[in-house]
Amino acid sequence: MMEWNDQLLIKLDSVVEDVIPKFMRKRVRSKVKSESEDFARRRGSEIVEEEDLVQGFFVTAPSALHDKVKAKLISHGISVEN
Repeated sequence: MMEWNDQLLIKLDSVVEDVIPKFMRKRVRSKVKSESEDFARRRGSEIVEEEDLVQGFFVTAPSALHDKVKAKLISHGISVEN
């Protein structure tokens, strides 16, 4: 099982709640979490970090929402590379 910082989970939930349409939230949250854990594993880590969450969102969220996801992540102090 991958380790998540409580604050990072709060940020995940906040972005999903504020950006993702209601009918997609449960599925997108689950997929972002899974993808983020996969990115952490590829880095050789058992701890999910902000960079993993960013990548998880961008491979999961519909491309039409990427700008909103990016803005929300930045509002949480998360660095987002272009």
